Amino acid sequence: QKFTPEFKQTDAEGGQMHYFLQIAVQATDNDVETGAEYRYPIGQVGGGERSILRGNTKRNANGYLNFIVVSENELLSQIALEEEMLFEKLEIAKEKVDLGITSLLEQQSKTQNKNSDLDQIINRMNEIRTALGTAGNNVREAHQAYENILKEMDVNRVKAERVKKIQDAIITRLDTIVVKDMSDQRNPNNTGSFVRAEEAFQKAHQLLEEENAAKRPPDAAAHRENMLDAHRQMVRLSDDIRLVLDAMSEGIVEIGRASC
Repeated sequence: QKFTPEFKQTDAEGGQMHYFLQIAVQATDNDVETGAEYRYPIGQVGGGERSILRGNTKRNANGYLNFIVVSENELLSQIALEEEMLFEKLEIAKEKVDLGITSLLEQQSKTQNKNSDLDQIINRMNEIRTALGTAGNNVREAHQAYENILKEMDVNRVKAERVKKIQDAIITRLDTIVVKDMSDQRNPNNTGSFVRAEEAFQKAHQLLEEENAAKRPPDAAAHRENMLDAHRQMVRLSDDIRLVLDAMSEGIVEIGRASC
């Protein structure tokens, strides 16, 4: 109201929800030797035709900087829309991990038979590896997106309790999935469940490839140990993704209610 008195002060309910703001920077070279006279055009801030500045006055070459000024509820509504898309990606990630878990048990049972077709088992294992990789990409994308959302909420001074919920309920849980090593994680007592699942699965997959290349029958005991470990780690990964999905569901519903 102080700087833009032409804006009418209205009740927030039923009033204008957001504004388009343009800002340009203007400066004057007041060196008496190099500066030139500058007359404000009619209508510009500073006066009419007779307003004169001594100096070379220029506006920034890039023109106006454009901003959209929105209410907190409108910002949160847009974030909720983005969260819904992230939710779908994580749902797909969990589905792929769960399907991989089921297929892995099937391949483990086949390795107990010395006459099993290793080529066929390896093909199924390759499918699981691809699905696991896709799931990992989806989780990492969600993790990065939520980091950006947190920065956006912080810059726009969203209420601290809402920011804290995103940090504690979602980003911290995503950290426990996607961290790569001890120096990369916020909790040094935990290791990313996706990293553990990927490493355990790779160990099981590598033994199959070595046996197939050497044309030797599958080592039933070794495969049982490797694949059961990969199974445990993938189940843990699936559970961690489910916890994130549960937290996201609560947050999306809460934001939806707040913006109504």
